[in-house]
Amino acid sequence: MAERFSTGYVNAKNVDGSTKSIMDGGIIGIYGGASQPASADDVETGTLLCWLTKDGGAHTPGDPTNGIVWGTSTGGVLSKNSDTVSGVGLAAAGTGTTATYFRWYDVDVVTGAS
Repeated sequence: MAERFSTGYVNAKNVDGSTKSIMDGGIIGIYGGASQPASADDVETGTLLCWLTKDGGAHTPGDPTNGIVWGTSTGGVLSKNSDTVSGVGLAAAGTGTTATYFRWYDVDVVTGAS
């Protein structure tokens, strides 16, 4: 599976230049369903199964509390810091839906089309 970058991410990277600064404090959404969107610019499809956050804590968009914090980039690899990242399950998680893709959101967690 190829990486897909939204236009919003690419534009932010062109201004800031740092994936770490764009994504620090953000979270990851795990989705299930028959297929993922054709483009990273397209609205999410399927069912949101869980959010991955720091220690599985609740995350409020715009607030970096419980967001994932990234470490130092070394050799072209950006690693997560030493915090534990775990899922915050949603009601849909118990439906037997298989995870099919994820989306990495910045601290503002703007969903939908880019």
